[in-house]
Amino acid sequence: MLVLCFVHEEDPMSSTLRTLAIAACVAGMGGGTAARADTNWPDQTDTGLPTPRSETVWSDPALRTGIGVGIHVGGGVTGFVSERLRNTTGTVGGEWSFRAAFGTHAPLALELGYIGSATSIEGQLGRAQANLVGTTLEAVARLNLAPQSVVTPYLLGGVGWQSYRINDQTFELNDTGIATRDDLLVMPIGGGIAYRHAGFVTDVRGTFRAARGANLVLDDPEATLQTGFGTYAPMHSWDASLNVGYEF
Repeated sequence: MLVLCFVHEEDPMSSTLRTLAIAACVAGMGGGTAARADTNWPDQTDTGLPTPRSETVWSDPALRTGIGVGIHVGGGVTGFVSERLRNTTGTVGGEWSFRAAFGTHAPLALELGYIGSATSIEGQLGRAQANLVGTTLEAVARLNLAPQSVVTPYLLGGVGWQSYRINDQTFELNDTGIATRDDLLVMPIGGGIAYRHAGFVTDVRGTFRAARGANLVLDDPEATLQTGFGTYAPMHSWDASLNVGYEF
């Protein structure tokens, strides 16, 4: 704001009025400076550094990528929903994961993930025992509910491929009621919450995976082996994990 003040020497102005006019000019110039300063007041973001306000929720100027790209590793526990699977495997198994996320500071993000798992498994006919090793590759869309906040809750859903292998080739279907491998189409849904500071991320999440194409554990092995007809137990699963990473 530009304030112009004119004081004419010819005016019959008293010294008191001249002093008041000069004070008014100084106050006007100071008010303009304050107004300009208020228009660009910085925000504090999860990076810990003040940055100009973003004009859109789809971009965060505090990050080099603008949208947030993150790499995360983690571990947790996993298990099956079906009672038949719970009776033949351990109560819970171990899990490890690696994920890459694109758009962590935008309302909608894409996440690509690898999840590995391992649990014990016992034959349904006899005393055979082995390890059941799982591999999951999936892509999920992530809805970030507070994309540029320090604490960010989110929901996720997507699709993936899941494979299970038993590390004992003597684990025959006719002898145990369990096959040695299975490949599934899975649809993960879940949610979590992330805490972010200076680029580092700690993430806690839970996921349910609906599975299609189960051909691993017979639902009723005795009847199936006698008649040649039967069904397989569903392979729906769940997991809970803690993940750490970095985003830029």
